[in-house]
Amino acid sequence: MELSLVSHDKDDISRYAERILARAMTVEVGLRTDRDPQQEEALHQEDGCSAHARCQTYMNACTSAPDAAASDKNFESAILGCTLDDQKRVKKRLQGLLDYFAKLNSPLVREGTA
Repeated sequence: MELSLVSHDKDDISRYAERILARAMTVEVGLRTDRDPQQEEALHQEDGCSAHARCQTYMNACTSAPDAAASDKNFESAILGCTLDDQKRVKKRLQGLLDYFAKLNSPLVREGTA
Protein backbone atom coordinates (compact mmCIF):
# COMPACT_ATOMS: atom_id res chain seq x y z
CA MET A 1 0.00 0.00 0.00
CA GLU A 2 1.54 3.26 -1.09
CA LEU A 3 0.62 6.44 0.72
CA SER A 4 0.61 9.58 -1.31
CA LEU A 5 0.45 12.98 0.37
CA VAL A 6 -0.59 16.13 -1.33
CA SER A 7 1.51 19.26 -0.92
CA HIS A 8 -0.69 20.93 1.70
CA ASP A 9 -0.77 17.69 3.77
CA LYS A 10 3.03 17.56 3.71
CA ASP A 11 3.16 21.19 4.84
CA ASP A 12 0.70 20.51 7.69
CA ILE A 13 2.68 17.49 8.84
CA SER A 14 5.94 19.42 8.65
CA ARG A 15 4.55 22.32 10.73
CA TYR A 16 3.09 19.88 13.26
CA ALA A 17 6.44 18.08 13.57
CA GLU A 18 8.21 21.42 14.04
CA ARG A 19 5.78 22.40 16.83
CA ILE A 20 6.32 19.07 18.59
CA LEU A 21 10.09 19.43 18.27
CA ALA A 22 9.94 23.00 19.62
CA ARG A 23 7.93 21.77 22.62
CA ALA A 24 10.29 18.89 23.23
CA MET A 25 13.24 21.27 23.25
CA THR A 26 11.68 23.19 26.16
CA VAL A 27 11.61 20.13 28.40
CA GLU A 28 14.23 20.14 31.12
CA VAL A 29 15.00 16.91 32.92
CA GLY A 30 16.54 16.90 36.38
CA LEU A 31 18.04 13.96 38.20
CA ARG A 32 18.15 13.73 41.96
CA THR A 33 19.78 10.87 43.81
CA ASP A 34 18.30 10.00 47.17
CA ARG A 35 20.98 9.07 49.69
CA ASP A 36 20.82 8.01 53.29
CA PRO A 37 23.16 9.73 55.81
CA GLN A 38 25.86 7.06 55.48
CA GLN A 39 25.84 7.37 51.70
CA GLU A 40 26.11 11.17 51.97
CA GLU A 41 29.07 10.81 54.31
CA ALA A 42 30.76 8.33 51.98
CA LEU A 43 30.17 10.63 49.02
CA HIS A 44 31.98 13.52 50.69
CA GLN A 45 34.56 11.48 52.58
CA GLU A 46 37.42 11.96 50.13
CA ASP A 47 38.60 15.41 49.28
CA GLY A 48 39.31 16.38 45.69
CA CYS A 49 43.09 16.07 46.01
CA SER A 50 43.08 12.49 47.27
CA ALA A 51 40.40 11.48 44.74
CA HIS A 52 42.48 12.99 41.94
CA ALA A 53 45.62 11.25 43.18
CA ARG A 54 43.84 7.91 43.43
CA CYS A 55 42.39 8.30 39.95
CA GLN A 56 45.88 9.09 38.63
CA THR A 57 47.30 5.91 40.23
CA TYR A 58 44.53 3.92 38.54
CA MET A 59 45.33 5.59 35.22
CA ASN A 60 49.02 4.80 35.69
CA ALA A 61 48.07 1.15 36.18
CA CYS A 62 46.35 1.23 32.77
CA THR A 63 49.35 2.54 30.84
CA SER A 64 51.88 0.29 29.17
CA ALA A 65 54.82 1.89 31.02
CA PRO A 66 53.41 3.03 34.37
CA ASP A 67 55.46 4.79 36.99
CA ALA A 68 55.90 1.92 39.48
CA ALA A 69 55.91 4.29 42.44
CA ALA A 70 52.58 5.86 41.47
CA SER A 71 50.54 2.86 40.36
CA ASP A 72 47.90 0.85 42.21
CA LYS A 73 49.08 -2.77 41.96
CA ASN A 74 45.73 -4.28 43.01
CA PHE A 75 43.92 -2.24 40.36
CA GLU A 76 46.60 -3.15 37.82
CA SER A 77 46.06 -6.85 38.51
CA ALA A 78 42.31 -6.44 38.18
CA ILE A 79 42.52 -4.46 34.94
CA LEU A 80 44.93 -6.95 33.37
CA GLY A 81 42.29 -9.63 33.92
CA CYS A 82 39.81 -7.70 31.75
CA THR A 83 39.37 -7.86 28.00
CA LEU A 84 41.21 -5.30 25.90
CA ASP A 85 37.92 -3.55 25.09
CA ASP A 86 37.08 -3.32 28.81
CA GLN A 87 40.56 -1.99 29.56
CA LYS A 88 40.10 0.72 26.93
CA ARG A 89 36.67 1.61 28.32
CA VAL A 90 38.03 1.89 31.88
CA LYS A 91 40.97 3.99 30.70
CA LYS A 92 38.59 6.30 28.81
CA ARG A 93 36.41 6.75 31.92
CA LEU A 94 39.45 7.42 34.09
CA GLN A 95 40.65 10.02 31.58
CA GLY A 96 37.22 11.64 31.76
CA LEU A 97 37.54 11.84 35.55
CA LEU A 98 41.03 13.32 35.30
CA ASP A 99 39.72 15.91 32.83
CA TYR A 100 36.89 16.70 35.27
CA PHE A 101 39.36 17.14 38.14
CA ALA A 102 41.48 19.41 35.96
CA LYS A 103 38.40 21.48 35.16
CA LEU A 104 37.55 21.73 38.88
CA ASN A 105 41.08 22.90 39.64
CA SER A 106 41.02 25.49 36.87
CA PRO A 107 41.55 29.05 38.19
CA LEU A 108 38.39 30.23 36.42
CA VAL A 109 36.26 27.61 38.16
CA ARG A 110 37.77 28.34 41.57
CA GLU A 111 37.06 32.05 41.17
CA GLY A 112 33.47 31.35 40.13
CA THR A 113 33.80 32.98 36.71
CA ALA A 114 33.41 29.85 34.60
